[in-house]
Amino acid sequence: MFGIVTLLGFDYRPVLVDLPDTKLWRIDAAADYGVLDKTARGRVDELYQAYHAGMEDQLGALGLVLNCITLWNTLYLNHALDALRGQGYPALDADAARLSAYQHKNINVHGHYTFALPDLGGERRPLRDPDRVEE
Repeated sequence: MFGIVTLLGFDYRPVLVDLPDTKLWRIDAAADYGVLDKTARGRVDELYQAYHAGMEDQLGALGLVLNCITLWNTLYLNHALDALRGQGYPALDADAARLSAYQHKNINVHGHYTFALPDLGGERRPLRDPDRVEE
């Protein structure tokens, strides 16, 4: 999953809490991990199914979030294209075919989020003016 996120152009950095107290785990106690030998002091002796089930739930939730982001950004990209075409801007189909819902900095995969919806009166947020100079 992290590889896919990286290929999509996101900068995903999982945060390691209490890094100095963190230890890596090894299956073979006799294996040589080089400079990581002191850090790899944990020993894996059993794998629990409950751990895998929890991971599957997390991956399922991540997939749901990615699908929601894709749908939301696709709807807004289509809305923006329709607005530009309605104002007479040359938004070509060949250019629109290269648009991606994932290539924008409005997608933030770090931190905590609130899902309280703003009261927009059943409308979308207004699009920015394409002729305005960004500051």
